[in-house]
Amino acid sequence: MSYIISMPLKDVQGQWNQMAMWIELVPNYPHFNVSNFGEMPRFNFFDKILAKLLYMNLVALLDDSLAEFLNSRPNAERVERDLYGRLSRLEREGLLSNFAGLDRIRQNRNELAHESLAEVTWQDLREAAKQIGDEFVHLGILYETPAYQFVAGKSQARTSEAKPDLIESSHYFGLDDAQTGQPSLRCTWTQSTTLGQES
Repeated sequence: MSYIISMPLKDVQGQWNQMAMWIELVPNYPHFNVSNFGEMPRFNFFDKILAKLLYMNLVALLDDSLAEFLNSRPNAERVERDLYGRLSRLEREGLLSNFAGLDRIRQNRNELAHESLAEVTWQDLREAAKQIGDEFVHLGILYETPAYQFVAGKSQARTSEAKPDLIESSHYFGLDDAQTGQPSLRCTWTQSTTLGQES
């Protein structure tokens, strides 16, 4: 019997929203330490390790959510012990819309875990998140998959009112809701310089 739940699973929507924020925020790490002299440089090592860690975390969320999904069904039978088993069972029952895509994501996760030279790009991460999010909506695990847009900026440099020899500027980075443009997350700070030094 085919069965798709009619209400999102407890906490999965919140976990997914947080994951979507990380996926949009973390690739923009050079903005996290912006000074009056510009952004911090981008490091290839950071890109590789951060994308890899987020990808594995994303697939862990897929695995945990499908296990809970299977357990939430009426007269739930024994839940398969691994992600491949869960995907295969849902495919046999005709519930998945993209088994091949999800199974490829699973294989990528396994390669990252067991092959030292395996890596993924930020684009790989975004595409995997899109496929998983679409499947969660299809299964009824999520109401929706939120979309965020990274933003960053700074104010014009100004003389400090308290210390005339001090130059200040305000900086921020964060996320906006991609549909409404409303701020979802903001990190702000003030940078000050004097005599060529930062404080």
